[in-house]
Amino acid sequence: MSFATISVIGLGYIGLPTAAAFASRQKQVIGVDINQHAVDTINRGEIHIVEPDLASVVKTAVEGGFFTSEHDAS
Repeated sequence: MSFATISVIGLGYIGLPTAAAFASRQKQVIGVDINQHAVDTINRGEIHIVEPDLASVVKTAVEGGFFTSEHDAS
C-alpha cells in the first residue's frame, strides 16, 4: 500500500519521531499540533523536545521538503 501524503496528529515525544521517520524515507508528511511554538520550531528544521539524533533527521526532512507542520488540521 502506498500513500501520497501521511498526516501525523500531535508532534510530541511520539508523533515527532514518527513523522520524522516517515519523512526520512522520503514520504511527504504533514504534522499537526495545537502548540504554535512547536509548529514554528519544526518548520525551521529544529525540534522542541529532547531526543537523541532527532534534530538532524528533522532538519534534513524539512530542508528536503518532505516534512511540514501546521497548527490547523483543516
